[in-house]
Parts: sequence; C-alpha cells; structure tokens
Amino acid sequence: ESPRQRTHHTATHPHTHETMAGITFGNFRGKGCECSKCEGVVLCAARNLLPDSIKPTHYTLLIHPDLDTHTFSGHVEIALEATAASSAIVLHAHELAIQKASFAAAAGADGTQCEVGAFEKEEQSVTITLAAPMAAGQKGVLSLDFTGVLNDQLAGFYRTKYTSSAGEERFGAVTQFEATDARRAFPCFDEPALKATFDVTLRVRTDRVSLSNMPAIKTVPTSAVDAAGNAHHDVTYATTPKMSTYLLAFAVGEYESVEDATKGGVTVRVWAPLGEAEQGRFALGVACQVLDFFSSYFDMAFPLPKLDMIAIPDFGAGAMENWGLVTYRTVLLLYKEGSTSLQIKQQIAGVVAHELAHQWFGNLVTMEWWTDLWLNEGFATWVGTRAVAEFFPEWKVWDDFVVRDMGRGLELDSLRSSHPVEVEMKSSSMVNEVFDAISYSKGACSIRMLDAFLTEDVFRDGMRKYVKQFAYSNAVTTDLWACLSEASGGKPVRQMMECWTRQTGYPVVTVAASSSGELQLEQTRFLATGADSSDATTWMVPLRPVGGGLATGAAEVLESKGCVLPRGDAPFLKLNAGQSGFYRVSYSDDLLDALGGAFAGLSVADRVGVVSDLFALGKAGYHSTAKPLAFCTKYLKAEASHVVLTEVAAGLGAIGAVWTEVAVTGALDALATEVFGAVALRLGWSPTAGEGDTTALLRALAIRIAATANHTEVLSQARAKFAAYVAGDASALPPELRSAVFAAVLKHGGEAEYAQLLALYRGTEAMDQRVLLLSALGQSPPSLLPQALEFMLSSEVRNQDVIYLLRGVQASGIRLAWQFVRDHWSTFLERYAGGMLLPHVVKVAGGFSSEADAEAVLAFFVEHPTKELEKTVAQAVEAIRAQASWRVRDDAGVKAWAASR
Repeated sequence: ESPRQRTHHTATHPHTHETMAGITFGNFRGKGCECSKCEGVVLCAARNLLPDSIKPTHYTLLIHPDLDTHTFSGHVEIALEATAASSAIVLHAHELAIQKASFAAAAGADGTQCEVGAFEKEEQSVTITLAAPMAAGQKGVLSLDFTGVLNDQLAGFYRTKYTSSAGEERFGAVTQFEATDARRAFPCFDEPALKATFDVTLRVRTDRVSLSNMPAIKTVPTSAVDAAGNAHHDVTYATTPKMSTYLLAFAVGEYESVEDATKGGVTVRVWAPLGEAEQGRFALGVACQVLDFFSSYFDMAFPLPKLDMIAIPDFGAGAMENWGLVTYRTVLLLYKEGSTSLQIKQQIAGVVAHELAHQWFGNLVTMEWWTDLWLNEGFATWVGTRAVAEFFPEWKVWDDFVVRDMGRGLELDSLRSSHPVEVEMKSSSMVNEVFDAISYSKGACSIRMLDAFLTEDVFRDGMRKYVKQFAYSNAVTTDLWACLSEASGGKPVRQMMECWTRQTGYPVVTVAASSSGELQLEQTRFLATGADSSDATTWMVPLRPVGGGLATGAAEVLESKGCVLPRGDAPFLKLNAGQSGFYRVSYSDDLLDALGGAFAGLSVADRVGVVSDLFALGKAGYHSTAKPLAFCTKYLKAEASHVVLTEVAAGLGAIGAVWTEVAVTGALDALATEVFGAVALRLGWSPTAGEGDTTALLRALAIRIAATANHTEVLSQARAKFAAYVAGDASALPPELRSAVFAAVLKHGGEAEYAQLLALYRGTEAMDQRVLLLSALGQSPPSLLPQALEFMLSSEVRNQDVIYLLRGVQASGIRLAWQFVRDHWSTFLERYAGGMLLPHVVKVAGGFSSEADAEAVLAFFVEHPTKELEKTVAQAVEAIRAQASWRVRDDAGVKAWAASR
C-alpha cells in the first residue's frame, strides 16, 4: 500500500478520538472514528477482527505433545461471556483439527454438542454453532478437543532439534505465538485486546523438563505412555494474570538451569541444553539487575513469582517476551568466557534488557491492536538501552544507539514505501512486516526525543502513571501522550509527537548563514530519492544546538516550514545535540567548514551525526558524494571512536556497493586503509593490560575494514593468525577478532580458505561460533558463493541461521544470491511463510542499483504474489531505484574523485 499524506485533527474537527472512545463502527472495535475528516488518518481504517459479541475470560488448557510422532493433542475449556445475543461463536484456529465441541452453562456442568463449521483459511478462524443461542450477559464454557502437528516453521507449537550427549538426535517442543500463532496451538480468541487468565497443564514424559508462564503447582502421574513405553505425567501451572494469548508459552525438552533471585525476591532461572547451564550465568546476572531496575523505574514490582529464560536451538526471532517464560535464540542467551565475543556479550545484555522491559511495557500493559506495536517495541528498545547503560557504563551504549537504532530507522524511513510508527493493521496477516526498524528504532528514537524534551524525571513520572493506570489492560498511543502531558503539567505532548508517529518520514533541516549573519533554517521531507518540492509535510523539530550555536532566547523548536534565527557567539553551529532528534541536518559549505574545524571536540554522538548526515545527503542527491569523502579525508584521519568509524565504514561500503569498478573500489580501499589501517597497526592484535571494552571493539573494527580493504600488512597478519587458529591455536584469535579475520581471509582467499571455514563450522556445536562462520561464508568470492548458498539450505544449517549467510553476501555476490533465492523460492516459502524471517530473504534484492533490476524484482513478485511481503517488496524496489538514481546522478563525480586519488 502506498502511504498517503497524513493529516491531523484540528480545532474544526467535529470530534476527537478521546470523545469517541469505546464506540464500535462495523468491525472496528476500540478507539477511532470513520468521519470524512478522518480520511487518511492512520487510526480510522476498519480492522478485520472477531465479532465482539463474545468475550473470553478464562482458559483451562491441557496440551499433550508427542515428541516421537511430532504431533500434539489437547483439550481447552474457554469461559465466555456474551455482550450481545449470539447463536454462534467465532474464534481463531489454524492448522488444527477439532474433534469435538460442546457448550455448558458453567465449568463442570453437562455440555451440549455443538456443530463445528468449516475453517476459514484466510481469516484462520472457525465458527462453532450453538444448540441454543446465548443471551446478552449470559456466561458459559466452550469445550474443544483438538489435534495438531509440531511443525518446522518456528511458529505456533513447533519442534526443535538437538543432539544428546551420546550423539543421538532428539526433539523438544516450544511455542512462539507472537504475533498471531497461538491459534496454531489451540483454538482461542487470538487478539491482543481479548485478555484472559490461563490454567495450563502439560502432559509430558516424566524424564523431560516442562515449563510455562507460571510456576508448577501440581504433578500427577497418568496412564499415558508413548510408543517406546515412556511414562508421562500431568504438570499443572498456577493461574496466570489476565493477559493476551500471544504471551502464553510452554516448552518441553531436556534442559538444566542456573538460578538466582532479585533483591525483590523473584526467582530467576536460565535454562540451557544439558551441560551448558553455566553459560547462562552472565544473562542470569543481567536479568536480576534489570528486573530490580525496572521495578524501581516503573515503581511497580515484577508481578509474577518467577522468571524463566530458556535457550532454544531452533528459534526464528531473536527472543520473545512471554510473561514469565522468555525464550531466546541460544546465541543471544549463553555466554562462554574466552570463547564468546564481546560483541555477542553486549547483544546478550541488550536483548535480555529489552525482553524484560516488555514484562511491564507490553505484557502488563498491552497495545490494543497491532497498530500500536511500537508502544511495545519502541519503548522496550529505548528503556532496555537505558538499563544496559546503567549497569555497563563503559560500553557507552547510547553512542551505539545512534549508529544502530537511529541509523536503521533513518534509512528505512527515507523511503516513500515506509510507514508511520502508528500504522493501521487491517488484518493480522500484515503484522509481521512491521516488526521492523520503524516500530523498533524510530519508535525508540521518538521516545528518546520526548524524554529529552520533557526531562528525565517528568518522563519517568508519566510512564509510572501510564503503567499503573492501564495495568492488566490495553492502551493506545493517545493514552500514553495523555499520561505524559499530565505529568509535565500540561505540555502539548500529543501535538508535538503525532507528527513523528502518524506521519511517514522525517525532515532534513537545511541551515545557511544570511548576508546579515543570521541563520536561515528550512525543513523539508528527507527522501532517499532526493528532495520533492511538492511534499509540504512539516514536523515539530527540536533544534537543540551544541554550545552557543544559536543566540540565547532563540526558538527551541522549528514548527513551520522555515525561519530566521539569530546566531550565537560560538565559532561553529551544530544542531541536534547528542543526536536526540530524529532528523538530518544539511549545512552550507561555510558552516560545514567551521563545523569540521571543531569536529574533534564534539561528542561521539554528534560526530556520528555529522558523518551520517553527510553520507546520507550525498547518497540522496542533496549534495555530491564527493563531499563526505572529502570531509573524511580532511577531518577523520585521527578519529579514535569505534562508533564514529563504524559510520564511516558504512558510508564507504554503501558507495562501494553501487560503484563496483576497480578504479572506484581501489580508491575507496585506499581511503579505508588510510583511516583504518593506522588504527589497526597502532592497536596491534593483542589487548594491553587495563584497556577498555571500547578499545577492543575499535581493534576489531579496524582490523576488519583494513584487512577487507586489502591493507597489505594487516591482511598478511590476518592470514597468519587464521592459519595458526586453524592449526589448533585458539589463542591466536581472540573472540572479538574472529569474525573480522574469517571474513577477510575468505574474501581474499579461495577454495582452501572456504574448506577451512566449512571444517570449522562442522567441527563446533557452539552456536555463537557457527553464526560467525556462516556470516563469513557469505563473503565467499563469486566462484565459491554458489557452493555456500547450497550449503546454506542444507540440513547442516538450522532454518533460522540461513539469514546470517545471506546478510554476509558482499556486493559482488548479490546477483548470484538473488538468483539463488529465485530458483529456490518455493523452499523459502515452505520454510518461512507466515513468519518473521521471510522479509529478510527478500531484502537481499535491495542491493541492486539499476532500474532494470528494480523492474525484474518487481516482475518476480508480480508472478509470485505473497500478501505478507507487499510492503517489504515495495521497500526493496524503491531502495534499488534510489541507488540507481544515485549511480546515474553522481557517476561522473565519484569517478572523478577516484581518479584524483
């Protein structure tokens, strides 16, 4: 769908969303309106929801997984209440068979047989016709017997494979219900607003561990045995709080745990495959710290008696915040000292903090519908970063945030095919596409911007009010704005923020000095395809100058299209202090020169912002690509921040991906060796006593870029270190350097290096090492890439790990990789349809840079339409066209720059 220009309610609007709260329009349930003045506003489209005449209040669920036949059976009793007379009950069920249905006036009462209608494939629902209609206000219990298959699609109730200590292949079972896959495990009302309580019983083998959201309260032997004669028992868990179906979870398998407790008395365990529990100690410590931190921040204790975190060998998402039972990819939970890299250690801390933030913001208070997914993900991203900054200040994670989260959000939101933060979801089939950099990263940046605007204490007070007011319930974005506005004494929070959350895109603020010395500012929408004078969108832009760049008393917010402001006493101007605002800045040449002279004295975040804006503006045609290259050559040779240099590397890499001619890539490599080679040689290969983690990260980055750019000395050293490592000397390559060296030696290597990396992959079961090796295999030269791609889809690579190799494919291999995806499209669909990984497969095509390739990619998806990929395909095609325009527009300039080198 093409995003339309978003409009806002004004004083002449006949009503506001607040006054319309709770009114139902057709099949739209919740807060919204359908008046003519709301045309184009994101909250007004009809939603494809279940009928609201029946509401669930409680589920009693028995599930029996058979790990030999890879099937499951179950029985569910759903306590219901009719809000209107109804002769049928419509609920969700997908890839299930219902054997029996009955309805009773109360739990334990005799039930009356019900008719099970045909399954609606598109809506993933089934209609149960009652023998007698329910009257408004009537309560009852719907009982259903059902069966299903433990699938391999990493969604619903699925199987996960592992190898026992004896080398035997075995299976466990685990759930992944977000966004809409609880319906694959049991018939239910699978919408976030239809909260209920749950009593769960798992019938499992007595020699297997079983877990659910709440603590086990009863274990009863049963007469059930499997084909091998293994005994079973029923494990019943305490009743959950009122919650959404997507947060229910259970897991069965062979696991062991390590345990600790928070200061508040919450028991926390990390579960891992047998023999690996001690690797959960780091995550366990982080979890206990951040649970206490969030309890204090929200002024509300963690509402459950325990928290389990479990490492799952096969897991599509990075992690999932199920209330009280958080599931993780193994690589994002287990840390082994001396083997796991610092980069992955930081990821573990960040992911644990993010998921535990959800225990309040998402689980306790849940978005009413997927339109407000950002309330879950954007806030968890921001406050999770805050928690990590609290306990690991030496990591300087807010600087990383500017590169990682802000960078991702700015890149995606520069496309016309992006979407608003508050994006209307007409159907649940659209949801997976918006688990993206807008919901997570732009959402987090919007929260960060508002926190800076309101001040830390005011913002925290507003968040506490919000969590307490909507605990065990649902909320929409305007509820959050109202709480924050009240906490701030009435500041216009909604007025300021809706331009950021309801409009697609963001501004670039152009700054130039007038002849009289004043500063002329103008905002326009930043687009990857270049400025569009017909786009009149504006934002409320917090200017936040560094130092004395603007005169005292100058406007703090740019609200109109443009303005003239008095200049301050400082010799330079830098807007967007600390990169707290979600926008870019374009400085006139004289202002940029002055800023360059002061560049070394800016904060890391501000230096990142200057570099990021320069490269992005060049790529989009707001100025020439030579401009950021010249700036880097002049001002960054002494740069010592790994965060700033990461942004430089990304900028150079983007140019090299479009201009693949030897003359240009040679010049880019020469610049890279100048900037990164000196750092690599200065820091050497071994850490010095007392050096900080940021130095270790700088070393890894410098060696990666210098070796990849063919720096003679660094690449020679990398090859020697790799040879020693392959020969059995693990100390030759510290964990932080392995990824860099693996990628560099393969890019500049051949069959021997490919075979050695493949042997390393096959010789380890450590997931963190396998991930690094798969990423490196993506760097295979074109002659070897077909082998790597075939290996990627083999049984030796877990389904969720395919994406690591695809992401690693370098520019010279994009065409081969995309052709491979085309040739194996049916395989990718079979594995990933309906899940969160399929969009990542499509993004491989986004590396092209010609109009012919854009047309070819579009034609492929016209021939192979996939509804859940419409937005992703549109974004990939637009990205190709933006790069094609860049190539045409700046070809002569880039080649001239390369020749001058």
